[in-house]
Amino acid sequence: MLLQPHIGVQQGKIQMIKGIHELGVPLETIVKASKLGIDEIERILEQK
Repeated sequence: MLLQPHIGVQQGKIQMIKGIHELGVPLETIVKASKLGIDEIERILEQK
């Protein structure tokens, strides 16, 4: 069975967002870098 590549990319992006937020990077910067909306970033950061 082949894994869909975009799933791995999404998981990597989520982990990167969480990691840079833990380093103290402002949400506005994360929004610009990720090209996601603030609502989406906040939703990701609320996930455990």
